[in-house]
Amino acid sequence: MDKLTTKSYWENRYLQGGNSGYGSYGQEAAMKATMINHWIKEFDIKTIQEIGCGDGNNLLMYNVRMQYTGYDISPKAIELCRLKTKNIRNTLMYYFTTELKDIDYDADLCLCLDVWFHQLEEKDFQDLCTLLFVTGKWKYIICYTTDSNSQLMPDGTPMASHMFQREFLSKVQEYSQWEIIYWISGIQVNESQNIQFPSDKRFYLLRRKKDLQVPKE
Repeated sequence: MDKLTTKSYWENRYLQGGNSGYGSYGQEAAMKATMINHWIKEFDIKTIQEIGCGDGNNLLMYNVRMQYTGYDISPKAIELCRLKTKNIRNTLMYYFTTELKDIDYDADLCLCLDVWFHQLEEKDFQDLCTLLFVTGKWKYIICYTTDSNSQLMPDGTPMASHMFQREFLSKVQEYSQWEIIYWISGIQVNESQNIQFPSDKRFYLLRRKKDLQVPKE
């Protein structure tokens, strides 16, 4: 049996007709969009880069003002994103890619929602951290994730095979150029559509420190 990897899991899931999960649909997705759109307005965000855009259901609720770039490791997910946005009047505002070289590293805001705890291999996780906190020149990062290294669900059952939790706050402290300026509990919705609040998932809003801005070339 082939070893489960983050890329193989998600590509197979989308190819078999699956979607990005509960966090991208219904009440949890609506809550995410409400917070993201509030911060887009408050911080005058014009360009957005999302890491792990999934099947594109979330992005349809964002108030994109100029340019949105979605990156995902699954080619099928990118295909779904393009299908969902092709009939939008301002469809040219949306760009999707599986290539790291085509990421908008100069975007005002980087989104990373429900991606942190889906990195199964340590190298993939470290690559994600480098991308988020070092390579990208964005002014703000919004992460939606847990802050735990436990591999158990809140009810004590084991995490799903495609999930692997890692602490968030302690990791961010390794990158002195970033500060967390706001956090709030998210919600979780189960199969019965029952809402858990407060949730072990949280929104984290990070800002690049003013005295450590990326030098202009």
